[in-house]
Amino acid sequence: MGLATAELAKAEGAEVTIASRNATRLDELAAKLKVSAIPVDVTDDESVAALFRKSGAVDHIVVTAARS
Repeated sequence: MGLATAELAKAEGAEVTIASRNATRLDELAAKLKVSAIPVDVTDDESVAALFRKSGAVDHIVVTAARS
């Protein structure tokens, strides 16, 4: 769901940043979509805080985190 949302937002002209704890997949998808990527572990408060520090101003956010 998150990837489809990122693809649609990019297609509509949005500046998109994707985030994931899986850095390898994150880098692959960022290159494919031509978007920026920031590694994050949403179970770690400091990691989430770092995501927002690195991303700067945000107009919209979509969260599709899940435990596997």
